[in-house]
Amino acid sequence: MEEFSEENLPNFSIFSSSNTNERFPWLQEEEINTLRSRNENSNTAKSTKTWLNVFNEWKLQRNEARRFEDIPPEELDAILCRFFAEIRKKDGGEYEPESLAVMQSALDRHLKNAGKKHSILRDREFEKSRQQLEAKARELRVKGYGKRKNASHALNEEDEEFLWQSGQLGKHSAQALVNVNFKNVTEHFGLRGRQEHYSMTVEDFSIITSPDSVVKYITFKEGPTKTRQGGLRIAHRAVQPKMFSTGGERCPVMLFEEMLSRRPPEMRDSGPFYLTTISKPKGQVWFSRQRMGEHKIGQLMKDMAVKSGLTAATGKKITNHSSRKTCVQKLKNAGVPRDKIIDVTGHRNILSLNSYEGDDENQARELSNIISGCKQTSDIQQQPANSSPNKDRLPLQASSSSNSFSTINNFTGPVNFYGAFPGFPGLSNMPVPTHQSTEPPHTWKRIRASVLSDSDED
Repeated sequence: MEEFSEENLPNFSIFSSSNTNERFPWLQEEEINTLRSRNENSNTAKSTKTWLNVFNEWKLQRNEARRFEDIPPEELDAILCRFFAEIRKKDGGEYEPESLAVMQSALDRHLKNAGKKHSILRDREFEKSRQQLEAKARELRVKGYGKRKNASHALNEEDEEFLWQSGQLGKHSAQALVNVNFKNVTEHFGLRGRQEHYSMTVEDFSIITSPDSVVKYITFKEGPTKTRQGGLRIAHRAVQPKMFSTGGERCPVMLFEEMLSRRPPEMRDSGPFYLTTISKPKGQVWFSRQRMGEHKIGQLMKDMAVKSGLTAATGKKITNHSSRKTCVQKLKNAGVPRDKIIDVTGHRNILSLNSYEGDDENQARELSNIISGCKQTSDIQQQPANSSPNKDRLPLQASSSSNSFSTINNFTGPVNFYGAFPGFPGLSNMPVPTHQSTEPPHTWKRIRASVLSDSDED
């Protein structure tokens, strides 16, 4: 069979990707490369390009003309040592340690994309540059960097009620409908804050009603995401989340249907899910036919918090990611296992939930009250003077014997560290068992044990 190439097929130059009627359209090499590059996540590609540009700006000032991927490994290690030590922001400030780790991965990814076999993350030739970056990251942490000052916060019950009472959530206006549906679909379907919302359409949702019309819920067909980008072997979610009707003025299904009913008639069953709002609607249609911009969608939660006064009142940083954090926090507080939480959030590994830890305000208040010796914790109402506390809420529970105590697993009650537990006498007044054993005394052998210290000072 004759082999073909671009050189011996001059007549094939008429074919291109724009000729969609051909079964085998002839693609230019650039088009093939572009198709392959689309497989990479857009944010990942942007990060790679950004950090490569930073390196290129630095190397120009150091009179280095070679491209990053053209520098031999033995020289590149020394160059990276100096680059890692000297890199700064445009204003002269230091980068966060986490940003330096992202930079290192981005440069390594560029080498891989360029077809190079060496890796600045793994190969021995780059041991010195890795040590250099590690040393700088540690020094920055000593100076106070890396404390996640810009991390977003989850919403607690009071915050959500604040948004409802301020009119940012509801069905009284187009923007309130956008806000409440953004929050609901984010939490119920575990969506991320910007791209997934921007790309989804009305057709991705289905409203299901039981034959007796008693149960109604909404399902969502997930498109490509950060962790599930599609391809030949797509990993579908094991469980498809559903958003059920709850009744009342805050029913998520009712609010969803209300938003659809306010769209132009020809777009109530199709088209982008988020449409731009009409500032002064004159009829039943509150939305235009134009898709809402990605930037506008990316600012929804922040705008809600600022306009309602929540940001000023609490000092919390509220972003679109706050809704995702709120979803995780609600499920954790309800005692849902971590492997069930990721069924909703779409994470592929339960370890991914670690970054959502430590944002439970009620739990933090409980722990603080316990440490302070506070007799009243935040989630327990003050008991009347003549009433006895609920046994199930005590950290210790009396057994059938008056001289013995047994611990219970539900540790949520108040604890007094100053000599007594609620409902029990002080430790100094506890009765001493009087039972005398008739068995001969045991002889004990002294064992020398070596214990590893967990002190932070070692």
